[in-house]
Amino acid sequence: NPAGCECEIAYNSHASANILMSKSAFESRSRAWLAAAQGGNQFHDQFTEEEKKANTLFLAEYLKQVDGGQISSPAIQQANTAADKKLQDELAKKLQLDKEQKDLAERARLEKEKSLAEEKRIAQELTKVQALEKEKADLITKLQQEKDAREKAAAAKPTNDEARILALRKELEKEIRASIQNESAASPSASKAKQAPPIFANRKALVIGNDSYQKVTPLVNAREDAKVVAESLTSLGYKVSLKLDVTEKQFKSELRTFKAQIQPGDEVAIFYAGHGVQIASTNYLLPIDIGGQNEEETKDEGISLQRLLDDMTEKSAKFTLAMIDACRDNPFKGSGRSVGGRGLAPTTAATGQMIVFSAGTGQQALDKLGPNDKSKNGLFTRVFVKEMQKAGVSVDRVVRNVRTEVVALAKSVGHDQVPAIYDQVVGEFYFKQ
Repeated sequence: NPAGCECEIAYNSHASANILMSKSAFESRSRAWLAAAQGGNQFHDQFTEEEKKANTLFLAEYLKQVDGGQISSPAIQQANTAADKKLQDELAKKLQLDKEQKDLAERARLEKEKSLAEEKRIAQELTKVQALEKEKADLITKLQQEKDAREKAAAAKPTNDEARILALRKELEKEIRASIQNESAASPSASKAKQAPPIFANRKALVIGNDSYQKVTPLVNAREDAKVVAESLTSLGYKVSLKLDVTEKQFKSELRTFKAQIQPGDEVAIFYAGHGVQIASTNYLLPIDIGGQNEEETKDEGISLQRLLDDMTEKSAKFTLAMIDACRDNPFKGSGRSVGGRGLAPTTAATGQMIVFSAGTGQQALDKLGPNDKSKNGLFTRVFVKEMQKAGVSVDRVVRNVRTEVVALAKSVGHDQVPAIYDQVVGEFYFKQ
């Protein structure tokens, strides 16, 4: 019974070799041989008449099956040999198939081991990245503490030496840049891993920056502010939709698309940098093709900030943070049009929402800290991006730290800028745990 098949091995005296036959073929051929042999002298007395009749009938039927030949004829032997060869070929194919299946299973095992090894390597790389991130956050915290200590000491001895304050700020920025460069040089593999930060399914962000206004005063920093905020939110696990210089049609389309992506329980971040105006205590964000010959046209063409916030409430977002850097001079000033007022009007946040304006009512948000400021980003944005990267600091604490630092830096150049915060958040949320 070789290889588990229903077959027999018999010795073929004509071929002087063992042959393989199916069990049914073996039984049929054996009985046919006995039926043919019963008429010989050697076996004549070993069968009853009834058995001889039965054997004779069986032999006749058997010969019909082998094309009418004699059991010992070459044609019968050839047919039997062909049947045996076919059975042997099928057995060989079965053995070959078994071997291929074993080879396939072995390859699958090797691939799985390789995949597990790669997953382990990636996990080790991510652990290294997390360790470096912690070191970076600790260093930034330490530098901030040293800066706070220096500013406190300077406050104890009042001075009008603005150059000294500017030098302290530049020194802090230089130290932070140096720490980031050292981290990148020390761990190229970690830098590679950072290129693909993890994205969390429940974190979504819409970031818009408008500079190239067509009919009102264009801006300089808004697109750069949007880019750096989008990069920072992406590194924190947000799925970010970044849009630059959007028209009215594009703005409204993006809001509809973003609203459709929000699921109940999502954590949402919204950042807008560009022109904004208040009309009758309602705040409007302005697309780059805004015409606004009068207040009614501006209300039609502008984007209501309250509409955007209401959309998040309607979609049952768990937490919504809106960062609005639109507290600049009235874009219609000097154009002969009297549309809206300077800056944004106070607003009200719904439950689960926190709204942050880059400056308070009637205040102007600074893009530069004097002529020697080479940063591409406005004051509010550059401070916010730095603070949101601190691990273990809740969002409400981050926002208040931003306000404190923006106030101090603005005062260093003789300007009043106090970011406005409207907070109705229940519970604690973190950019980075």
